Amino acid sequence: MDMKSLQKQRHAQQGFTLVEIAIVLVIIGLLLGGVLKGQEMIDSAKIKSDTDTLVALQAASHAYRDRIGAYPGSPYSTSIADGDDPIVGNKGTITADESSTVYAADDGTFFGELLGKGFISQNTFNAEYDTGAVFTVANDNIFPAKNEVCLTGMTDADTIEVLRGIDAKLDDGNLGTGKVVGVDANPPTAIEAAAPVGICMEM
Repeated sequence: MDMKSLQKQRHAQQGFTLVEIAIVLVIIGLLLGGVLKGQEMIDSAKIKSDTDTLVALQAASHAYRDRIGAYPGSPYSTSIADGDDPIVGNKGTITADESSTVYAADDGTFFGELLGKGFISQNTFNAEYDTGAVFTVANDNIFPAKNEVCLTGMTDADTIEVLRGIDAKLDDGNLGTGKVVGVDANPPTAIEAAAPVGICMEM
């Protein structure tokens, strides 16, 4: 075997250098980091969307009350014409309603009344972060004598972190205290346990 053949054989048996392996590992790390960061950004955007929806529903209900004189979906709202003088005292207890129900404009429900007066623009909407979750409204004594807007039915493995994140944006970051609290079911009751399935905000 001549020298040229030996050099060719030796060259064919050589593997990757440490520098080449390091470059490949860096590229793989960058790709993985990009994918994980991208997923984190998507989740953050969904959480922000759900938080914004809770705030928008609360704001819409207050705007409706200022214009009509009672909360949407309360016994008072269906008997008051647009432009009438506001009712003195109690502005109405909201009857339980859920955003996943298809409702019609001015049908006497919370979402239907908001739709009819132009405060919301779609017939149904669900949570962005967890497709099984829904927005609900009611007066379930979580906040005594006050109406509340809720996001309930969360089933994702990261539910508690998501709810804590929403609470931190809207309140004190503690699901057991404040104007935003963790809840256990639908109809919700306030809990301080480690496994809430939803969150309610005082109106």
